[in-house]
Amino acid sequence: MERKKCKKNINGKDSERFGKIRLISNRMLFVSLLMVVIYFVNFFFISCESAKVDPNVDNNLTSNIQMTEKMCTDFAIKMHSSLVNGDTNFINSYLDWEQLTDSSLVNHQSFSGIYSHLKSNYSVGKDLCRDIEAGGHLRFVTYYQNKDSHFIVLRLFHEPQTVNYLEFELGTKGNSLIIKDIYDFNKSRLFSNWINNYIGYYQDCEMGWEFQVEKDEQMEKEVLELISIGDLSAAYTVLNSYNGEFQKTELYEDLEQLVILESYNIKVVVPGLKKKLGNISVAEKGRNLTMFYLNAYTEKYNDALINLINLEKEVGEDGVLYYLQGNDYYEMGEWDKALNLFNQALTYESEILSFHLAKIKTLIEQGNFLSAVEALLVLDDFFTINELDWDAEFAQFPSFTASSEYQEWKKRLSH
Repeated sequence: MERKKCKKNINGKDSERFGKIRLISNRMLFVSLLMVVIYFVNFFFISCESAKVDPNVDNNLTSNIQMTEKMCTDFAIKMHSSLVNGDTNFINSYLDWEQLTDSSLVNHQSFSGIYSHLKSNYSVGKDLCRDIEAGGHLRFVTYYQNKDSHFIVLRLFHEPQTVNYLEFELGTKGNSLIIKDIYDFNKSRLFSNWINNYIGYYQDCEMGWEFQVEKDEQMEKEVLELISIGDLSAAYTVLNSYNGEFQKTELYEDLEQLVILESYNIKVVVPGLKKKLGNISVAEKGRNLTMFYLNAYTEKYNDALINLINLEKEVGEDGVLYYLQGNDYYEMGEWDKALNLFNQALTYESEILSFHLAKIKTLIEQGNFLSAVEALLVLDDFFTINELDWDAEFAQFPSFTASSEYQEWKKRLSH
């Protein structure tokens, strides 16, 4: 399969955030993978914001129904810019809910109420903006065309190593572009499938959909409160007190993954990932993302590398993928290969701190303290670094922190 090409230096404000980050390893995956599940969970986290059309949005973006690459990439850049600036209406206004909804559900007597409830209360834009505010790095990665279908891919990255890709299928209606569907690589599913699963489940509820929605939202609130105080056993008990039909839904699967990953226990997380993988068909293009995390957890780094290469074929070239490959080589002690990949990642994006730290720590592992300090000096061009506890950051490298090169850099940093 031909690799998709990314649009490397996108114009517009990026969503990069700064924080204290350490190089990733399998030991750091617990927090990272939890963030993958939290993002776009789509359980009962219904945003209290209507998907209203923004009157300022240019609905005449396309003057010709014949779609082009420029038309789609311009749209992607506008959408990216709106999201990093906190504007949720742009993306919401282009979502075509008719395209997203299975026509076989429409004739059900309760369809109108459930559909209206979901459409008016769920906001894709708000979910994405919330993720950016939580420290996510949003990036437009690539455009591609498959026969008559047009796609753009956005990437969300949380340091130290959480990544998800969202593939938007674009279409036209009248003289405007529309978003026909969204594929979530972490979930290995289309947004339309989640919507139809949601509507179908509530249409079949014996107690009436309004009563069931209220009951389920209360359950979700209780589970999250138990998670927040660390009582995971009670949270899992509450979740599994629901009937068998509910446990067959995607709604249940999403919340169950959240409870499992919050345990930070590899004996719980690995079986949870295996269960998740068992629900993803072999042909599913998002499968490689889940396989990557499972293989990284179980220290099967060569298999994890294959997963990342296969993922790149689906989403296009992205600095985050080179960074993650570099981390696999770092874990295997192959410093030269790791360093080369970290340098590649930095050519794509120089404003992600984890990329720099990965390079610096690899140089330290090689015993090249002078180059490590030179790389530390570069950080000053991009970040405010004097507030970080660098001794703690490099605590695993006592020979480096005791070196004259590092001590000289610390003196310079304090001035």
